[in-house]
Amino acid sequence: MKKGNEEINVPDNLNFLEFKNLLKDKKGIFLEIFKDKNVKFFLNLEEISNPRIRLKDGDQVAFLPPVTGG
Repeated sequence: MKKGNEEINVPDNLNFLEFKNLLKDKKGIFLEIFKDKNVKFFLNLEEISNPRIRLKDGDQVAFLPPVTGG
């Protein structure tokens, strides 16, 4: 994506699953990101365990791909 962050305005009372679908429709790169089952999703620095969690104004959502190393 070549971006460290991006601010996105979304409708009120959206949950994380709805947010993911909105991103898929908005930008094709998210289709690839969400296909990878190893990507971790975070809301305000905490891993998302409930995909139906409601988002609020000012929330930060992060997508972290798996990393390799030795």
